[in-house]
Order: sequence, then C-alpha cells, then structure tokens
Amino acid sequence: MFSSEAFSGEYVSSKAQNGVLSLIFIFLVSRLIILSISLVGYHQFQLELEPEKTWGAKIEEVWAKFDVPWYKNIALHGYDDHPFSTEEKRNWAFLPLYPMLVRTVLALFPGANFFFVGSMLSCLLSFGALYLIGKVFQDRIQDQSRFLFLYLISAGSFYLSIPYSESLALFLLAATFYFTQKKWFFWAGLMAGLGAITRIQSLSLIVIPLIPLLLNRKFFTTLGMLVVFCLPIAAYMAVLNILTGNPLAFLDMQQAWGNVQPYPVKALVVFLSNGIHNNSCQWLHFLVWSFFIACFVRNIKRIPFNEILFCIIVFLISTGTEKFWGAYRYVLMLIPLYIALSNEEKWMQQIYIYGSLIIGAIYIITFTNNNGFAI
Repeated sequence: MFSSEAFSGEYVSSKAQNGVLSLIFIFLVSRLIILSISLVGYHQFQLELEPEKTWGAKIEEVWAKFDVPWYKNIALHGYDDHPFSTEEKRNWAFLPLYPMLVRTVLALFPGANFFFVGSMLSCLLSFGALYLIGKVFQDRIQDQSRFLFLYLISAGSFYLSIPYSESLALFLLAATFYFTQKKWFFWAGLMAGLGAITRIQSLSLIVIPLIPLLLNRKFFTTLGMLVVFCLPIAAYMAVLNILTGNPLAFLDMQQAWGNVQPYPVKALVVFLSNGIHNNSCQWLHFLVWSFFIACFVRNIKRIPFNEILFCIIVFLISTGTEKFWGAYRYVLMLIPLYIALSNEEKWMQQIYIYGSLIIGAIYIITFTNNNGFAI
C-alpha cells in the first residue's frame, strides 16, 4: 500500500521534472527560432555585400552589434583610465558586473572567444533564472509551460542569449525574490545590490526585501540589508573615482549618448508632446509599454505590494531618457506582469503572442543588420 505522503511526494517530484523538461524544450526551441530568423534576416538585408559573403558570415558577425562591442572592450581591457569627459563616448557608461563576469571566465579559459563565452554564459544565466523563477512563483503560475512560452517569445527575448547584461540581471532578480521568500534578507540585499551594478533598472529590486522588512518592523535587519545593498554600488563608484575622478561617471557619461538631464517618464512626456509627429520606432515602444501598463492595471489586485512598487520603479527608470529606448528589453524585468499575463484571459494572451512574434521578428532583423530601429 502507498501512503498519501509518498504519493504526494512522487507527484511533486514528477511535476518538477516535467517543469525542467518544459524549460529545456521551450528554451532551446525559442533560441533556435531566434537564430534562424537572425541568419535569414541578416543575409537577406545586407544589400551592400555579395550573397556568398553574407551566407558565409559567422554568428558573431551577425549578432555583435550595438552594446556588444562595448561589453567586449570592458571584458578584455577593463574600464578606461582617463579623466572624466563627455567629449567622446567612453565605456564608463556601461555597468560592470556582466562584462567583469565574462572577463573572469575568459581568464579561466585563455584564448577563448568573447562572443562564444558571453553567449554561453548568458544562456546559462537565463536558464538558471527561469528555473528559479518557476520555483519561487510556483503557487502563482497556473501553467509553467505557458509562462515560459510567453516569456521566451517576447520581442526582446533574444537579449537573453547574446553578450548583453539582461541575462545576469534576470538571474539576480530571481535570486532576490528567492532569498526574500526564504527570509534571508541580507542575501536578498546583496543580490539586489549586484543587480544595481548590472542594469540600472535593477535598482528597483531593493523594494522586494525592503517592504516585507518594514511591514514587519524589523528595523535593524532593514538597516543591515540596506548597507549590504549599497556595498557593490559604493565599490563601483570608488573604482570610477580612481579611474576618472568622477564617482558618477556611469550616469554623467550618458550625456555622450544624448541623454541630457534625465527624469522619470521624460520619454513619455516628449512622446505625448510630439503627438502624431513621432516616428514608427517611438510608436512601437509606446505600444509595448501601453500593453504592459494595461496588464498591470488589470492585475494590480493580484500582485503583492512590493512587486507593484518594483514594476512602477522599473517603468520610471526605463522612461527617464530623452525618448523611448529598448522598451521590449526593459519589460523583461517585469516578471510579476509576465506571471499575471500567463494567467490572463485568452484574448489578452493572443494579442501579446501575435504582437511579440511580429515585433520580435522586426527587431531581430533590424538588430542584426545594425539598424538603429532595433534600439
């Protein structure tokens, strides 16, 4: 005779195993589809090259665009040791944790290719993050496969498997949620602090452990957690001060990219003031944000308060530029909304699916062809 406890344990184990298999399958298939679209798009639209040359292009040549060379420069050579100036673009504008992690791996494997190591590391981090998210939110995700499918077909999903910092940011996000759930608040603070030197939007992670601590009036633990959170940021600013004489070089350097005097929702204000004169790229970014805002409003009662604040802060930071940039990248941070979307009505999911497939294909093709429309 089997006891109910044994049967329950076998069921949980089987469910977990199926979840891992679903993650492996959906992750690999989505990466192969992205790779196929990129190769076809790159070879069809590189009109200035002969067809035989484009079809002979390496994957690195296809994908090493925009921020990838900057991360490569930091990983191979470190940050520029030069007095601060915005007269020309410098690598201080890029936060350190992802390229330094790749630099560490490259040191362990001398002669290894940056793009290959960075891409493999991004895939592993993304896979680990999604596995951890599945465990942390298993009670809220009604269908793990549906959640994974919706997340991995998102228009910006390709960033999770190339040398960009999104994968590490996602992993640290998952770790912050995990340690908060376990009530290991110092570890949660550390993960949030490391996230803050990975992507600027990850500054918002601090509210995930902070709000539960404040609500439970654990003031000394709160203070300790905040100190731990600040340590990675303070260390990075100290290094920048030594190299450039400006501890805020990573913020001030944004001026060289045209981002002067940023403030929350500046991009939205500019967009609304331009009205119908906005270009198609800005309209696409606006539509992406509008969809996720609608999802947020529809599900706000089902989202915990600390996650509500987290989503709001991500939006405020992401729209603080002179115009919309990378909306489809920045929404990758909004895991609570992807969870809500996976539990949404079918018509809402279908709008997202069709929109993501169309917009995603456009962005993959424009990104690999080094077209500014992609960013």
